[in-house]
Amino acid sequence: MNITKIRVTINVLSLLALVVCVATNNSFVSIIVSSICLISALTILGKNINLLSKIEDDNIKSKTLKFVTGFDAIVFLAVLLLIILNKTGKFVLSEENESVLASSIVSIVILVLGNISPKLPRSRYTGLRLPWTVADETTWVVAHRILGYTSIPFGVFNLIVGFSNIKAEFRNEIAMGTFVIWVLIASVVSGIFFHKTR
Repeated sequence: MNITKIRVTINVLSLLALVVCVATNNSFVSIIVSSICLISALTILGKNINLLSKIEDDNIKSKTLKFVTGFDAIVFLAVLLLIILNKTGKFVLSEENESVLASSIVSIVILVLGNISPKLPRSRYTGLRLPWTVADETTWVVAHRILGYTSIPFGVFNLIVGFSNIKAEFRNEIAMGTFVIWVLIASVVSGIFFHKTR
């Protein structure tokens, strides 16, 4: 399969997952079908990441890309499994425990991806892919270093909040807010850097 066919296949599967989520009224069917599409897209991406990124297999950057793609897939599959078990009644969590688990997952994602971010090679498939980060190597490095530097404070803060004695709804809002602000800081600073260096 050539690069164009791989890209089209990944895009079509991702779009199909989105359409199924929006168009299907049955949430269980929506979860299953969209998950099959996304798992297929992730599998194709994982198998072809070097070809798509134009990086040799023995290059250290290849291992970093594969690690991040694999980590993303594992997190996605773990969350999917929890959702399916919850929907079928096999593993039911209280609202409080569900909130703590969600907050912990967000913290792990921030800490792991933040730690690996400065090592990520510029790619259109993995990392903080914004018009200015993909367009310029130096801006890519700046954005991913910021993600790396800020990951420990944001990840640890969210972990502390996750296990604190606050209402589940506030914990969930803080977890989402922490993740968004973490990404937003790197996005805005790298965007300013890119426009100042043009």
